[in-house]
Amino acid sequence: MSIGETERKINLGILPFNGAPDNLWYFNTIAEGLNSRKEIGKIRTNYVAKGDFSPDYSISIEPQVEYESSAWNFLISWPGFVIFTPAWNGYIYYANVRTTVTVYDKEEKKIKAFDIDIPYSIRHAEFDRTVWSEGLGWLFWTAPAFFSGIYTAIVFDDDITNEIQFNIKDNYRGYVVEQVVKEIRL
Repeated sequence: MSIGETERKINLGILPFNGAPDNLWYFNTIAEGLNSRKEIGKIRTNYVAKGDFSPDYSISIEPQVEYESSAWNFLISWPGFVIFTPAWNGYIYYANVRTTVTVYDKEEKKIKAFDIDIPYSIRHAEFDRTVWSEGLGWLFWTAPAFFSGIYTAIVFDDDITNEIQFNIKDNYRGYVVEQVVKEIRL
């Protein structure tokens, strides 16, 4: 292509979300990102075939996220409370996001499907968790820190989900949207 030529923009239909409520945020983030791309012309979310919109491609976006706590959180709490490890290191959490994208042509035939896996490692300390190992661990010596260590090693802190989403939004959206656009341009 020579300088000055423009490529035709791709019209895209995004099939309705069909996943767990926890994954809707990831779906909406991708749809928002695709809508802002210069390669994409018209875009229709909740696309249903045989309507008044005829996209070049339709895609199904199926994000799945698994949040996990790390076994290291036990050592961070106990004996880590002695040197305030939860405060300066934070607890360790993981968000593993797998996004499955299926691309269909104008005739609604499946062209390709691919997975995009993005693992995130998070360090976070929040008062409602650290108080058991930091404050009460010192007050009653080690028993609260020991038991909070077991708890934080097993249970993910759901309070931080919104903060995780806020902090990974640009990275997640940018990477996934780039992969989707690359795949439909091939």
